[in-house]
Amino acid sequence: MLVFLSTLVGFFMGMGSVLLVSYLLVMSERTKLKKEAEAIKLKQEDFKKKYESVRPRLRKAADISNKQLELYILVQEPSKNSLHSKVKNGLIHEIRDLEKEKRTILRSIIKEGFDPDLDLIDDKTGEKQMVKLSEYMNKNGISLTDDKERTPLDGPEGSRLAKGGKFFVIDGGKSDTTH
Repeated sequence: MLVFLSTLVGFFMGMGSVLLVSYLLVMSERTKLKKEAEAIKLKQEDFKKKYESVRPRLRKAADISNKQLELYILVQEPSKNSLHSKVKNGLIHEIRDLEKEKRTILRSIIKEGFDPDLDLIDDKTGEKQMVKLSEYMNKNGISLTDDKERTPLDGPEGSRLAKGGKFFVIDGGKSDTTH
């Protein structure tokens, strides 16, 4: 009977220790999972804050693009007189200024580490296409990190051309009065 009781006590002690170790392992995993869940919640909140700060800027960039398209349509019209040409020149400068502003906005979004999907509509076919912002910027020659605007006059050849400053007609020029 003593052997039976000692076996029974040993069995229950073994079972108790197995249950205790299992409980401790489960509790340690549970605390790890809670910490991971809290980290995920913090990341989601951070993502929501970024999204809320990016969303109005993306809307502003879209509005700038629409304004540029409207101005571009006006620039494409033939000039009626010299005053109309001056107005068109002003519109071209406004389009360039809007482009600089749009590029600055898009760079600020990328600098924050946010690369949203953009819906682009092809002008000719009307097809809708999903593109990442960084891909769109690379495709259109917009630098992702550099704030300096590059112009065709940048570089060794451009600097030579830009220094000229004067325009001469050497041979074959005609007067403006003979049309």
